[in-house]
Amino acid sequence: MGLAKRWRRAGACGLLALAGCAGLRTGGETAPVAPPAAAGDWLTAPARRLSDSSADQTAPSFSPDGATLIYQNNADGNWELYRLGLADGRALRITDTPEAEEDPSLSPDGRWIVCTVHAPTLEADAPREILLMSPEGKDRHVIAASGADDWLPRFTPDSRAVLFVSDRVDDRRDQADEQRLTAIFSYSLENDSLSQLTEPGRFSAPLPVATGAGLRLDDHRLGWLGPAGLETALVDTTRILGQPDWQAEAGWVAMALTPDQDGRLLVRAPQSGEWMELPLEGREADRLPAWSPDGRALAFSGRSGGQWDLFIRSR
Repeated sequence: MGLAKRWRRAGACGLLALAGCAGLRTGGETAPVAPPAAAGDWLTAPARRLSDSSADQTAPSFSPDGATLIYQNNADGNWELYRLGLADGRALRITDTPEAEEDPSLSPDGRWIVCTVHAPTLEADAPREILLMSPEGKDRHVIAASGADDWLPRFTPDSRAVLFVSDRVDDRRDQADEQRLTAIFSYSLENDSLSQLTEPGRFSAPLPVATGAGLRLDDHRLGWLGPAGLETALVDTTRILGQPDWQAEAGWVAMALTPDQDGRLLVRAPQSGEWMELPLEGREADRLPAWSPDGRALAFSGRSGGQWDLFIRSR
């Protein structure tokens, strides 16, 4: 199955309704893309290419020390997880299974990897499940399985719970993926309990932050998910594409927007609260941004020549 279809199926990484690209709608107003603030000039500097092969390599996630990336690679025709050392460029394979492992994320304490796992293809709409494993790919076990489709797991900052999106709140199995209702759930690793954080809607991207709140992607709106539920939207646009990422320490937000089926990365500067668009530098598209824990680097997936590779911008 092609990469584009997989992204369409994965709510937070799926294409939403298309619109013009004149500006970014925030709080009901259309605002132009802002020039980079001085503190963020490094974000518009040339990106360094981290991978170059005949396979797609995408969905990067930093280790807690910022020294390595976990990512997915389909070199053998099936998504598997790899680790890449940023200093030496050495890639190490983590998984080698008949299933497809995608959307990896490392726990802040470095003890676990969480990802989605499913049959090698989704031609029969096989549901994705949330898989927990050691950083070496061992001690694999599925959490919160229900037969529903679960995706985009992310650890809370204390590593005690995993947030994810699920369509288990909608039993209309005859409905197309984009028509099904979803909700954000929290699974406690300490007592194996599951909590539903939002009412059924069109949620597709939980992003926990240190305060216990977090960013959420709800249909066309990127905003806050707090203890009281959904709060003020940061962005209200039909052009959101892919999983946003939030760097709590530095206060940066990164996300991909699109006027068509390609992606352009935008970053929200904490000083001004305005958005700046990062240059493509000849690539066809950029997506799936990931901040380093210290906020001094931004890794992402870039497409050139029809292939997705890993890139990084850093101070």
